[in-house]
Amino acid sequence: MVFFRAGSWVRFGRVRFGGLSGEASRTLGVWTHLAWVWLPCLLLLGGQTAWGQAGFLELEKGQVQVTRSPWPEFYGLPHAKAQLEWQDRIHSGKASQVRLSLEGGLGVRLWAETFLQINKTLAQPVLLQPWGRAEYQGPSLQVQTINALVLGQNSRFWVEANGPVTRVFVGQGTLQVSFLAFPQTQVALGPKEWVELTSEKPLPKPVPMPPEWTPGLEQGERNLPGLSGLEVTKPLGPKRP
Repeated sequence: MVFFRAGSWVRFGRVRFGGLSGEASRTLGVWTHLAWVWLPCLLLLGGQTAWGQAGFLELEKGQVQVTRSPWPEFYGLPHAKAQLEWQDRIHSGKASQVRLSLEGGLGVRLWAETFLQINKTLAQPVLLQPWGRAEYQGPSLQVQTINALVLGQNSRFWVEANGPVTRVFVGQGTLQVSFLAFPQTQVALGPKEWVELTSEKPLPKPVPMPPEWTPGLEQGERNLPGLSGLEVTKPLGPKRP
């Protein structure tokens, strides 16, 4: 790593180039500095842009790791507190964004938003237990709670988990929800439908969502029917253009 003192670029302006006036020499010196120092740095970036922090974040009690693609990985979250905004430009030229808000307490509250193209189902489902609230969007996603496995196809959906109670809401696309206590029990959810299940009974039929319950980023908040002890997690930073 090379460091430059403030004003050190002036030295490049003092280099005399044959046949040039002092002013022209200084101008050429500045451009020479830019070419020698900053152009290689820009090339090393490879067109990637980032804001916020990425990688390991040391938390109060635990650790969170954010990978560049295709989805964040979480480690040691109990009693952790963190806020993160991360943006990366992948090789295909498409921009991906991850905005996270993690908070410990009685459990872990999670909100994840991504616009990164996911081309295949995740090898391991995103685990949301025993407490949590999350929003997901993608071509193919899996989310597992303490008593349910949610499979989404070209969908945008919300999951709330509070111990043995799981609520699943569909904004767009379709979902298949499996009840882990009864593996043969499944239900299909369509747009604007939701279902609630517990560990004591099989899945009921899906119910249409009342308009006032429809969640979404357009409102800039989570307008879900509240679960005890779970506060609304608001978006971090600007919305998607």
